[in-house]
Amino acid sequence: DPEFKVILDRVRLRIAVARAIKTAREKAELTQAELAEALGISQPMIGRLESLKDKRVPSLELLAKISAVTKKKLVLDHPSIHMELVAK
Repeated sequence: DPEFKVILDRVRLRIAVARAIKTAREKAELTQAELAEALGISQPMIGRLESLKDKRVPSLELLAKISAVTKKKLVLDHPSIHMELVAK
């Protein structure tokens, strides 16, 4: 079913994004609160991004900011996408 595949791909992408955010934050040795403060967003928002409670996929802008703040390469591997954000 093509419609189911679209939904499944989006869920898989969301899981990959959540894992990448959490991994980058932990490797940077930042708490959720510290990352949130550096990004100018709330700690619960970081918690939702990492725990999959928020069904939305974060914007590329937010992902790039996370990469810059954590000074880590944020790599998303997904069957239909491979993306790497590298902090300069």
